[in-house]
Amino acid sequence: MTTALTEIRPMHREDAPQLARLEALVEASPWSEKNFLDSLNAGHLGFILEKEGQIAAWAVVMTVLDEAELLIIGVRPDMQRQGLGSKLLSFVLRELRGRTVLMNLEVRAGNLPAIGLYKRFGFLQTGIRRGYYPGENGSGREDALLMSLSPLPECGMNAGGSAA
Repeated sequence: MTTALTEIRPMHREDAPQLARLEALVEASPWSEKNFLDSLNAGHLGFILEKEGQIAAWAVVMTVLDEAELLIIGVRPDMQRQGLGSKLLSFVLRELRGRTVLMNLEVRAGNLPAIGLYKRFGFLQTGIRRGYYPGENGSGREDALLMSLSPLPECGMNAGGSAA
């Protein structure tokens, strides 16, 4: 997927150091460089959205038979609120269409922007994992909402959240 300013490409091992640095800027319990490398070594699908030659967003998906789990998706802080997360998620869903019928994910219960994004794509809450995440600023624990999408849409969503 290419436009004048953005391109989505596969994630490479060489991306891991920069991804770990960016992840630390957006997550309370970020993935490390080793987490990214382990995931790629395990055969998970990794995607990078570049904007003007810089990594702007990233996603990693684990597939098992006809199911997928969105393990991680993030947008660097200085590029948030530009529809890049929507664009990347739309791309991921299109890539999985035809070989995956169900996508699951976990999201912090307090991450309202992410929950809103997933709901715009049709994800429904299917459960709660109590105390799943370390709390923000190292205090307590935070619940994870379990969300699922099935079947995957015929086409992805555009960056505005409507059918493409």
